[in-house]
Amino acid sequence: MDLLPNWTMLVSMGIFLVVVLVLNQLLFKPLLAVMEEREQKTSGLSAQAQELASRFDAWSKECDDQARAERRRGHDLAQELRREAMKERASQIAEARSQVEAKKKEAQAQLQSDLEESRAVLRRESDAIAQLIAARVLQREA
Repeated sequence: MDLLPNWTMLVSMGIFLVVVLVLNQLLFKPLLAVMEEREQKTSGLSAQAQELASRFDAWSKECDDQARAERRRGHDLAQELRREAMKERASQIAEARSQVEAKKKEAQAQLQSDLEESRAVLRRESDAIAQLIAARVLQREA
C-alpha cells in the first residue's frame, strides 16, 4: 500500500473541485438566493403584520378613549341640562308663589274692605233699627 497520492487522486480532486464550482454557480447560489428572498418576504410580512396589529391596537385604544370621553361629555351635558331645568323650575315656582302671594294679599285686602263696608252698613242699619225699636217702645208707652 502506497501512502503517497497518485495521479488518479489528483484527477479525482480536480473533478471534485470543478463539480463543486459548477454546482455552486448553477445550483447552490440560486437556491440560496431564492431561499433568502423567501425569508425576507416572510419576515417582512410578519413584521408588517406586527406593525399593523400594533397600529390597530393603538387605534382601538384611541377609539375607546374617544368613546369614553364622548360618554362623559354626554353625561356632563345631561347634568347641565338637568341643573338648568331645575333652576328654571325653581324660578317658575318662585314666580308662581309671588303671584299667589300677591293675589292672596289682594283677596285679603278686598275681604277686609268688604268686611269694613259690611260693618259700616250694619252700624247704620243697627242705628236705624235701634231708633225704630225705640220709637215703637215709646209709642207703646205713651
